[in-house]
Order: sequence, then C-alpha cells, then structure tokens
Amino acid sequence: MSCTWRADRTRVAEPFATHVTALLDADPGEWIITCGAREAAVELAGYEAYLADPTQPKFTNPGNSAHCTVPALAVDVTLVAGDSDDWDYTDVAWRRLVAAVNASAHLHSLDGICDTDHIEATNWRALRTVAA
Repeated sequence: MSCTWRADRTRVAEPFATHVTALLDADPGEWIITCGAREAAVELAGYEAYLADPTQPKFTNPGNSAHCTVPALAVDVTLVAGDSDDWDYTDVAWRRLVAAVNASAHLHSLDGICDTDHIEATNWRALRTVAA
C-alpha cells in the first residue's frame, strides 16, 4: 500500500533506504518509518533505561546499533491500523513484514530477539562508521 518516512531519510544510507521503502511499498499495509539515525548518546540512554527495565523499548549499546552508523543502516517502523499505531506483532501484517524482510538479500529483521519493528542492512557491521 504505502510507506511514509517520519524519520529523516537524508540521514539513512542508500541503497538501504531504497530497499526498505520498496519492501514496505510492496506490502498491502500502511507503514511508517519512525526512526532512522540515532545519536550515540540517545542510544546509550535508551540502552541504560532498557537494562533497568526490560519492559522499556529495546535498545543496545551504540557500538552494536545500526541506528548509530553514519549514515544510519537501520530503521524502526510501525503499522498503522485505523487512526493509531498497531504494535501487535502477532498481527498477520507484522508476520508478513518479518517474512518479507527475512526473504530479502539486503535486509535483516530482529524479530528473533523481540525487536520486530527494527529493520537493518544485512551487512551493516561491515559498512559501519559509528557516530560520536
């Protein structure tokens, strides 16, 4: 159906951004890219909050985050259902998205570690330059 970028696409690496957009545009769901590049300090604060309370959104340390590369090699997405975001990862649309990401030669899902809304480049570690 469609993909909307709420995140700053200019801070996300090409051709990764194009691969994500094409995959989401090909899906019948309505998807929003909510986050792309993230400063190391923001990632670290999120990671510390997650360590203190694992019910908080999942973050990792900046050296292990494709959001902190320059440009970013990861995005977070949300599914729009009606007038709100749908975070029910058991929903058929989320399962369809995970399958499509996993079938892509260019994209990788972190669904296996319960970070379903995260999509990253398959080779991001080889391409990374970590932001200060």
